[in-house]
Amino acid sequence: MSREIKFRAWDKEKKYMIEDTYVTCYVFKEVREHPELELMQYTGLLDKNGKEIYESDIVRAFKHNEDEHVYEIIWRGGILWFGNWNWVEFQNIFRNIEVIGNNYENTELSKNDD
Repeated sequence: MSREIKFRAWDKEKKYMIEDTYVTCYVFKEVREHPELELMQYTGLLDKNGKEIYESDIVRAFKHNEDEHVYEIIWRGGILWFGNWNWVEFQNIFRNIEVIGNNYENTELSKNDD
């Protein structure tokens, strides 16, 4: 099963998210020419509401449907992470996953729990 490869970008100067086909089609050329664009890759997963989950999203999820955890999805060491859980562990352990914002538009949410 293959995963759809797509991106979105945060424009650091204009302070807005670009989430259309423009990013996917021109992503590498535009980033080289426009360093104000911060790229985020699609994880290939949807949250419980059908919203695509991207790198830098702030996600609320429940471990074994009990304990709530809120973390930013980050890229570290060649893999996506949710707190101390790598992406494979995250998908197997957590339920009721919901995107509640992103690190660029909702900085107040990016404080990770412990």
